[in-house]
Amino acid sequence: MNYVKYACDEYKQNIEQVFKDHSKSKSERPTTRPSNHDGGDTEKDKEEDDQSPFVGQVLRILELLDSALESKSKLYKEKALTCIFLMNNGSYMLQKIKASIELHQAMRDTWCRKTSSELQNYHNTYKRETWMKLLGCLNVEGLNVNGKVVKPVLKERFKSFNAMFDEMHKTQSSWVVNDKQLRQTEKYIKFQHDDIEACIEELFDGNSGLMARMKI
Repeated sequence: MNYVKYACDEYKQNIEQVFKDHSKSKSERPTTRPSNHDGGDTEKDKEEDDQSPFVGQVLRILELLDSALESKSKLYKEKALTCIFLMNNGSYMLQKIKASIELHQAMRDTWCRKTSSELQNYHNTYKRETWMKLLGCLNVEGLNVNGKVVKPVLKERFKSFNAMFDEMHKTQSSWVVNDKQLRQTEKYIKFQHDDIEACIEELFDGNSGLMARMKI
């Protein structure tokens, strides 16, 4: 991505001219372009016709990068880590595109919107694969029978929660998220781990004082 950005920032006009000359040379050759089955151009065909040869080549490079990253992500056994890998690399590419005025203007925001949507999907998948499974241990369904808490079930839920959280902490504490916005936890983390531990210890104790104090 650094090479692509550098080429666009420093040599865009020269590269654009080279691709135009190459495209002009190809168009002078007697070739027949395959048509759509109904005789009309598809939306993708029209977009490609509107693109400059330079933008077309850049998009091709980005497609190859995406394909390479997708293949490499499959080497990870954990789905959550696959999502982290794709989020990190996708975010890096997106930042490089936006940081280059020439490149950003050439891409017309289409690629940026598509990539942002994919990053959000990876983020949602990560949450589903990691935190939703963990929160499932705290589901109140099945805890009460005839208005009473089934203690063995409750203990098993907490046991599962502790085991899953411990394993997740050991695994994900070594992972890295490069995006500063994703790492600004103070924006979306309300409770620290000590707060959560204290709250769990006070469950079913008939005392709501801790939560009241924390909200002040």
